[in-house]
Amino acid sequence: GVWRGNLNMLLAMLVSGLWHGASLNFIIWGALHGVGLALYKASTYVLPQPMRWPGADVLARLLTFHYVAFAWIFFRSASLDDALDMLAGIASLSLHGLASHTGAMLLGCVLYIAIYPQLLALMRQGFAASSRLPWQLYPIPLGLFVSLVIFASQSGVPGFIYASF
Repeated sequence: GVWRGNLNMLLAMLVSGLWHGASLNFIIWGALHGVGLALYKASTYVLPQPMRWPGADVLARLLTFHYVAFAWIFFRSASLDDALDMLAGIASLSLHGLASHTGAMLLGCVLYIAIYPQLLALMRQGFAASSRLPWQLYPIPLGLFVSLVIFASQSGVPGFIYASF
């Protein structure tokens, strides 16, 4: 039934954590993802109809993003102590020790959230316009986007996350 399915999902996520490494950090990371998935599935039983109030989808995305980002703290930390230190720093709400470009990144995130509906509409129009674009010209906007990402990142092209395993 429902409980068995959630237990199986939790165990699968724990195993995926172990697959990434035999460390408590990866086990916690897998467990957090399993718990998150179980909570999501449970919410579909408690709230069978999708929430229909304005902003519910944005709130759901924000909650999901922050939960996954929280879980990734354990994945990317070198040790459990490092992860706990990072969580303590977040809980203290201190900006001490943040990189100088963090303010610009925070501003960018806030602006992105503020203009998301307009951006979504523009993207839909852009995709409609791109269907009229000859296929030979497709690499141009893609190349511009990739160049923008590379130039905007502080250290160039980020390393592939699985290269360290």
